[in-house]
Amino acid sequence: VERIDELIPYLEGKNYLALLWRPMHTNVIKMNVVCVFFLFLFFGYQYRRDPPQGAYVDKIMFLFLLFCSMEILHTLAFIRAVQWEALMEIFSAVQYVTIAILLSMVLFFSLRLRFITSVKGEFYEHELLHSAEHITRWRDWVDNLVIHHFLNPKALRGRFLALWTETGKKELANTTR
Repeated sequence: VERIDELIPYLEGKNYLALLWRPMHTNVIKMNVVCVFFLFLFFGYQYRRDPPQGAYVDKIMFLFLLFCSMEILHTLAFIRAVQWEALMEIFSAVQYVTIAILLSMVLFFSLRLRFITSVKGEFYEHELLHSAEHITRWRDWVDNLVIHHFLNPKALRGRFLALWTETGKKELANTTR
């Protein structure tokens, strides 16, 4: 009787479609949880080891983390919706957040492409592949904006300009960038 009471709202109009899509939404949540787990592993490795990486890679990965997290929330809201109209309202409301995140990803991918096709970018990527222990971290306008407005640049100077030696200890770089 309880199961019948639970399923009766799905029999009205197109509400059965919300129930029909529920297994797919559940699988989407599972895939996004796995992606979020691996992205946290990636960021943990980056924090622990602090290796130099390609231009804009950290921003792209952060946006991908944000995208996967938002997809989990959106899909969970889809699963909770009983009426098809409510599901469509949720979709129309949250699609703008997803589109904004995806457009930001396109922006950072285009900035990365523009940088690595420049002479300075080709040199940086070449040095990153062949002698990463001799280069400092590359900072872009987003990093400078965050440091300028939210952090003390003098306190972070050693962290952003540090090199890894073979023993794993940090040495301060002599460069300014």
